[in-house]
Amino acid sequence: MKRGFIICIVWEVLSITAFVLNLTANSSDRWWVNAKDGGEKTFVRAGLWQVCFNMYRHRFDYYGKIYHGCWWLFSPEIRLLRPWISNNWLRWVQTLSTLSLITSFFAVIAALIVARNRETFKSTKTVLTAAALHGLAGMLMFATVILFGVKGKRRDWMMNWQFNWFGWSFYLAIIACIFHLATAFFAGYQGMNKYLHDTFDYEKVNQEIDKRATLRDSALRNRTPPICAYVLRPIYRPSCLSDLRDVHVVITGGSSGIGKELAKQLLNKHQARVTILARNQKRLDECRQDLAPDNNERLLCLSVDISGAYSAVQKAIEQACQYHGNRPVSILINNAGVFFARAFDETTPEEFEQMIRINYLGAVYCTKACLPYMRQLGSGRIVLVSSQAGQLGVFGYTSYCATKFALKGFAESLQMELARDNIYVTVAYPPDTDTPGLAQENISKPIETQLINETSGMLSAEEVAQKIITSTQKGSFSCWFGINGFLLESLTSGAQPITSTLELIAQTLTIGLARMIIVGILNTFYGITKNKNLKKTK
Repeated sequence: MKRGFIICIVWEVLSITAFVLNLTANSSDRWWVNAKDGGEKTFVRAGLWQVCFNMYRHRFDYYGKIYHGCWWLFSPEIRLLRPWISNNWLRWVQTLSTLSLITSFFAVIAALIVARNRETFKSTKTVLTAAALHGLAGMLMFATVILFGVKGKRRDWMMNWQFNWFGWSFYLAIIACIFHLATAFFAGYQGMNKYLHDTFDYEKVNQEIDKRATLRDSALRNRTPPICAYVLRPIYRPSCLSDLRDVHVVITGGSSGIGKELAKQLLNKHQARVTILARNQKRLDECRQDLAPDNNERLLCLSVDISGAYSAVQKAIEQACQYHGNRPVSILINNAGVFFARAFDETTPEEFEQMIRINYLGAVYCTKACLPYMRQLGSGRIVLVSSQAGQLGVFGYTSYCATKFALKGFAESLQMELARDNIYVTVAYPPDTDTPGLAQENISKPIETQLINETSGMLSAEEVAQKIITSTQKGSFSCWFGINGFLLESLTSGAQPITSTLELIAQTLTIGLARMIIVGILNTFYGITKNKNLKKTK
């Protein structure tokens, strides 16, 4: 069975399911339900269009009418209650949900047209129309549940409103939103596949590829490029490096912290050959004593300033390859970095320059020195250890954030250049990590920065190192940590390469919600930094 046929069936089933869920959520009366304990027992439940009471008497109804049973919101029997029940925000919710349902209905009609003529279907317009309609229905339903979730907690027309819960209809609407967006993705995928298949002249494309000799593998040159290569152009699938035994790994800044833990795990768990580059000879000696007390030949520690002359870095890499039996560098982990946790006014130009040279140029120099060996080997991995401060600007990190943001731009451009060489780049974004460097940083860190950092958790160097090694083996472009890391990764993914379709789907479906959550977090951060009392306590 063809892959396109399967995808077509999948999104058609999702389309009908999304419409049924949307219809059920709109027509049901379980958006609010009475809590089991503590609630106002005269209220039973309510939906977007119905409300149910149990011997309820409204406090502003001077006729003393008792409401018992269920009514539509527009029923004349409850006209005195309508101003309190159906207020402005609920009307917006009703409008958005109705538009979502109508859009979903037309999307299902388009899906049924496609299903009826699946075998002989030629045009892509109906498929793309269905994708657009489902995307619109999903966004309308997303706006519905967000508005209802924020405003629905308070209903002043009822006593003890705080004891009433959201019912299953509300959560069904959330599921309907997810199904709509998933349908839009799969239908759009198939529609673009068909469109590109009808548009591109693949014979001409192959002739151009052969002419420029951009692809070295003759098998790839002679076959028709897969359609998905045009639809999901940034996607590449590196092979997993499951066995790292005797693989030559170079780690910069490996004499302490995350770098030292990386070297420890690579030596002990993976039996790799490790070269550590760092400036401080005393720390290197202590590191070697800790990691290889029996003079393990798999470990080499070299003292070199990676922010100095490029020739010194080049010489150190050459020396490392010779020490490990002329093994070329397979994996480079650019971990070296410094930071000054100070406000912009308090950071000197010399400190800015020092941080740029170590955090950014140091990674550039080491990468440039190792690339010839990776090309010689025919494969390689380059890891750039950034930070969550490389995704989000933070008070007191003006110099540090700038250098970490630079690493991402460097990585994206470098990956595009190296993809055809079977060399893959990974950018790691660890949060605060329990290392000696963090302890030193906290001594001079501004109080605002401390309060902001306290809102996120702290990981051990062991956890961070383990995740970095796993991501490096897979060839993932991004390595994030925890729920905060996932939210930041979704928001800052932009035009970065994608190594799995699941990752692309997750980012597409969560980016809107992630944006709203991050805005709330940013409001907290700005509330801290605007506090004038903190400035007085310095």
